[in-house]
Amino acid sequence: VVDGEAEFRFRPRANEDFIGRSTMVMDVVVGSRAVESRNISFRVCGEVAVWTVAVPVRRGERVDTGLLTADLRDLDSLPSDTVLRDEPLDRVEAARSLSVGSVLCLSMLRRVPDRQRGASARIVMTNGVLTVSCTGEMMEDGFVGEYARARCERTQKVISGELQASGYLVVELPGATMAALHGVLGGE
Repeated sequence: VVDGEAEFRFRPRANEDFIGRSTMVMDVVVGSRAVESRNISFRVCGEVAVWTVAVPVRRGERVDTGLLTADLRDLDSLPSDTVLRDEPLDRVEAARSLSVGSVLCLSMLRRVPDRQRGASARIVMTNGVLTVSCTGEMMEDGFVGEYARARCERTQKVISGELQASGYLVVELPGATMAALHGVLGGE
């Protein structure tokens, strides 16, 4: 205990998630100087709505809310990758078999790709004015809005581009690059 007024300053650990048992350092500050520091620990209690498995789910089976039930669980008893009830479950499948009563976690799920590895792909390269396209094959699973690789059927070159909802793999090229490519193809 210090004489007069003191300020308490709390310093949580860099990776503290404040779920369950937590610790931090409490500094007693007088003026602008820390006169004492103490480690303190505490337990954060609370419940959160999570998804639990309602029926057995086989590996590779599509997972949606029809196979799950919402339950309240203690925060400190949940794995860090638990899927909360308000989180979307769009286009996911079980990465392994799931038993009834299991709390659903991200590690148990696998996203279903919008375009699977080995599927045909239309590769479109454009600079906004000129567009060149070719057919190819996906070299990896692709997800709309993310980059993926595909091999051009004619040249066997591997090209990386953003997968569009239309199924096209789009490569945005700067003007000079497109002009050089167009010159190689013999166009004006």
